[in-house]
Amino acid sequence: MSVSETAYIDANVIIYHIFPLEASGAAHKKTVRLIMDVEEGKLKLAISTFTIGEIKATSKRLLAKALNRIPNEDELKKIADEVERTLSDWGVDIYDAERLITPARTLIITEAERIIDFSIPIKTTDDKWHMIGFADALAALFASKIPTKYFATFDVAFRGLKWSVTPMVLW
Repeated sequence: MSVSETAYIDANVIIYHIFPLEASGAAHKKTVRLIMDVEEGKLKLAISTFTIGEIKATSKRLLAKALNRIPNEDELKKIADEVERTLSDWGVDIYDAERLITPARTLIITEAERIIDFSIPIKTTDDKWHMIGFADALAALFASKIPTKYFATFDVAFRGLKWSVTPMVLW
């Protein structure tokens, strides 16, 4: 990879970093490798506020799971600060999802449906079928509005993504 290449990062990459118990050992190692590529100048990372919203919702659920109760505001702020610090430390470019779609008057629902229509289900070695969901299609749409080449994710369903960004193999 050259330094000019950018990867849009999926919510699960940040989630697995902040909540390492949710990730397999392999996922953690692949995240470390991804960040090494960033630190070595081989790759730049980007994300949209849409995916940050996904991180916020998932973090809230995982924190409640870990605490076995509803997290309080201080606990949620601590996680939000960790997300912000991680994005900053990794040098992630943050794009406003609203602005990505507004100038071109993008019909986001129609475009997301097209992404799903063009993508294919993927069968894994454990005989399970996977397909990107609607939120996945929206994230892919936002990634396509940023000058990114790759979509870094642990979601195997993205192997079937047939759109303008290439899934980056982290699985």
